[in-house]
Amino acid sequence: MMGEKEMSKYWLPWLVGMPAESARAICSLMFGGVFKKFPKLKFCFAHGGGSFPHTVGRVEHGYNCRPDLTQVNLQGPDESPLKWLGHFWVDSLVHSPEAFTFLVKIIGQNRIVLGTDYPFPLGECYPLKSCGELVEGYGPFSHKDKKQVLWYNALEFIGKDESVFLKKSQTDTKLEPQTLQTESQNTGDAKPIANEKQDISENKVVTEEKTTE
Repeated sequence: MMGEKEMSKYWLPWLVGMPAESARAICSLMFGGVFKKFPKLKFCFAHGGGSFPHTVGRVEHGYNCRPDLTQVNLQGPDESPLKWLGHFWVDSLVHSPEAFTFLVKIIGQNRIVLGTDYPFPLGECYPLKSCGELVEGYGPFSHKDKKQVLWYNALEFIGKDESVFLKKSQTDTKLEPQTLQTESQNTGDAKPIANEKQDISENKVVTEEKTTE
């Protein structure tokens, strides 16, 4: 991790080095022209993008004042760092309402997904807190805004419609794991354990079966 040897005390690699590492990753992709070359490639950075949102002004200024060093794969104001802010996602785990306010202003609430960092100590769920507490309790957000960050933006990120995950009406047939039956169960053979997972590429649910004795 960035700074692990230089900042071995006080847990600083995790408190300071990790956010800086995220900022370095974003800047590397940006200045390297990856966002430009692959506009459909989606990235989501943990911990609110680390320290990047708070240093983007400095990054933008450096791009303009030292083009000889920064404008190697990008050129001119039309490809400046500020242009690429809408080309990636970050999560919501910034630990304070004040930092979250700034994150929404810089990144935009349509590019923020729920982040928990579970089960690590720096995660929102530790100790004795509920995941999503920061977003749920964020005063300036309406119910619609909270819904967008808590789950709708994540659906957009993976390219899925909410209808794929929401249960249909009670009159429809429910295919839940505990009630799923197969031929082997009906014939008295060994019972398979159904493990459903989403196949993103083919937009369908694939069921893997394992046999237990």
